[in-house]
Amino acid sequence: MVFFFCGVLSLTMAQQKLITGTVTSADDGQTIIGATVQVKGTTLGVTTDLDGKYSISAEEGATLIFSFVGMKSQELIVGTGSTIDVVMELDLLGIDEVVVVAYGTQRKEARTGSVGVVKADEMKSIPIASADKMLQGKIAGLQVNSGSGMPGSATEITIRGVGTINAGTQPLYVIDGVPVVSGDFTRAAQTGNILSSLNPNNIESMTVLKDAAASSIYGSRAANGVILITTKSGQSGKTNFTARVQRGFSQKTEGNFRFMNAEELLGYKRAAIQNIGVNPDDPNEAGNPSNPVPGTGYYFPNSLLDETFDWWEAVFQTGSVMNYELEASGGSEKTRFFTSGSYLSEEGIVIGSEYEKMNFRVNVDHDISKKLTVGTKVYGAYMRWADQAGNLAYANPVAAAQWIEPWILPYNEDGTYNWNIPNTGNSNPLGIVDLNDKGDKQYKFMGTFSLSYKIMDGLEFRSINSADLLFGESRQYWHPDSPDGAPNDGYLWGGTNMNKTLTTSNTLRFNRTFAEKHNVSATAGIEIMDNQYTSYSLEGDGLGGDIPYHSNIATNKDIGYALASYSFLSYLGLLNYDYENKYFIQASVRRDGSSRFGSDNRYATFWSVGASWNLHQEAFMEGFDWVNMAKLRSSYGINGNAEIGNYDSYGVYGSRVYNGLNGMAPDNLANPELTWEGNTAFNVGLDFALFGRLQGTVEWYHRLTTDMLLDVPLSRTTGFNSLQKNVGEMVNKGFEFSLSGDIISQGSFKWNAGGNISFNNTQITDLAGEEEIAASWWGIHVLNGNGSTNY
Repeated sequence: MVFFFCGVLSLTMAQQKLITGTVTSADDGQTIIGATVQVKGTTLGVTTDLDGKYSISAEEGATLIFSFVGMKSQELIVGTGSTIDVVMELDLLGIDEVVVVAYGTQRKEARTGSVGVVKADEMKSIPIASADKMLQGKIAGLQVNSGSGMPGSATEITIRGVGTINAGTQPLYVIDGVPVVSGDFTRAAQTGNILSSLNPNNIESMTVLKDAAASSIYGSRAANGVILITTKSGQSGKTNFTARVQRGFSQKTEGNFRFMNAEELLGYKRAAIQNIGVNPDDPNEAGNPSNPVPGTGYYFPNSLLDETFDWWEAVFQTGSVMNYELEASGGSEKTRFFTSGSYLSEEGIVIGSEYEKMNFRVNVDHDISKKLTVGTKVYGAYMRWADQAGNLAYANPVAAAQWIEPWILPYNEDGTYNWNIPNTGNSNPLGIVDLNDKGDKQYKFMGTFSLSYKIMDGLEFRSINSADLLFGESRQYWHPDSPDGAPNDGYLWGGTNMNKTLTTSNTLRFNRTFAEKHNVSATAGIEIMDNQYTSYSLEGDGLGGDIPYHSNIATNKDIGYALASYSFLSYLGLLNYDYENKYFIQASVRRDGSSRFGSDNRYATFWSVGASWNLHQEAFMEGFDWVNMAKLRSSYGINGNAEIGNYDSYGVYGSRVYNGLNGMAPDNLANPELTWEGNTAFNVGLDFALFGRLQGTVEWYHRLTTDMLLDVPLSRTTGFNSLQKNVGEMVNKGFEFSLSGDIISQGSFKWNAGGNISFNNTQITDLAGEEEIAASWWGIHVLNGNGSTNY
């Protein structure tokens, strides 16, 4: 595709000439390196060189846009001359900054919704496996939690609280305009993060849409917020190469506690035994007088201290991360490219925990003519996770190290592993890590083809089409010497899974200014997504320890298979209007249809409206020179939550084995009225910039979840335990405050500091009119009407 775009011939273009010049700073008169010079209305652009000089071809009468981070953008018209020198003024607050929003871009000053942005400069120096972890602490109201310290582990992100009980709680991720599937697709490893396939250094920006005005255009999948990820693109000009090597180390946190050492623990046990009137030095108290074993029963002689082992230190190690990258970007007047390759290897602080990733990306844009631009974005990744059991499993090294007494040694006298460890069901964490095998491999590919055609001045058609593929391999092997593998001479479970998502998004975009005061932009489009998931598994026993593969399974073979699919069909519209850059109105509407919901409620409409007022543009603010910006904004809207099971509304059957024969039986009752959880959000905020150095935001929000999906208990005489219905409500409301400022900004040296704080209150207000919904007999949780959750 790259060679195709590079080889496409351009259509006849109007007469152009070469424009040259120098870009300097009004602050200190120094030339600016890397400033962008772009022909307005096209994707043609160059950057200034080491001397601040540039050269670009443009028609007479064309408009050149000069921009640079921290500077105010300028637009100049190409006249009869061939030299244009530009002096750029400082804009420390970035009021005119353009950020990525839903289905396009928008000036920071024109926003009506609650939006947080993290730029590439804030991410490039952190050697971390997954980009979503970089949002921690950077956006008010956003929390990043990891349920595991394992390298490459899945991340739980909540935006303005948890708004549901049974539906999904994670935000929607959109990469380069395409909504993508996220989450954990590992099957053997404790946890894994599909988003870790992305190289964080390939990301240009991450935009977090928090309120209804910002996110409702994504309709049924926007209840938990939206995170837009934009990858880097090339710029016309010389080719730039970047090589990056990063290395990091990690160690376990030393908390304000310690374990007893061997002497203390033995003294504690001996004292307890003596307190009940028993002699700890009597071998008869071991429980087996014919073969007394020290350290069993009540037989704890001082000789146990002759040889001890520190299990806690043995299961931890110094973690490390290595990252190697090579990037190249550049292009000609018609073709621009960005390409990169990287390799990351991370070893966790617990023995047996590893993560490895190889990644490549190619982004290419080509101008076929002045009206037609095509582009492709392709990336692929290989990921490998290796870990051990989690939680309080005996095979979990961290748990086992806390339970095994220090006089129990890891090895026998002949050098073999000691499996006689009653404290942990005979699990030896060192032997488990060495002999057993547990982990996942995943292969990720995503290809996107885009087309943009300018039908006429101010009217553009854009099409984005994407294929997102994931293939995984999982493996869990128990060696016959280990406790889990010993009863059946070794055990092996292995599986594969594949996830395929096809998406097409086609929009018409209109943008026009009337009477030099009324600015109008509108977007209308249709979006279709289809997803399919399949998985296989095979397990069995009796394969021994020499050939630990499926071909050697001897007994208890069992095969599993799963297939699931879902689809979305959406129609969307977005309207923006502003008057004299003072008063802004935004409205959006989306009609969504999903195969997941009942036949009676398969379609729903979601909408939002937002407004903002730039107070600093008013005449009554002229005397307040220290106020650089003051914007009051508010929004109200409705979006939904479609993250439920693919077949929860259907009366589906599942396979059964009865009396040795295969058959089918009902798994759940049908509910044709099942529909989306509704999410009604109200937001009011104030954005401000003061003294040319400080900027911040104060916001208050109220988020009501209605038609919440709950499993309502049924009489057991129906043959079922419960039926999922839309019956509950809950509320999230809170306050957010963020502040940042430029402490020092002298030439190329800049020091910026910032912080944010948020307060969120979550309350369950309705459980189908009941004070509580009792837990099922196997017990998951009990919900109380006062808003608390008891586990």
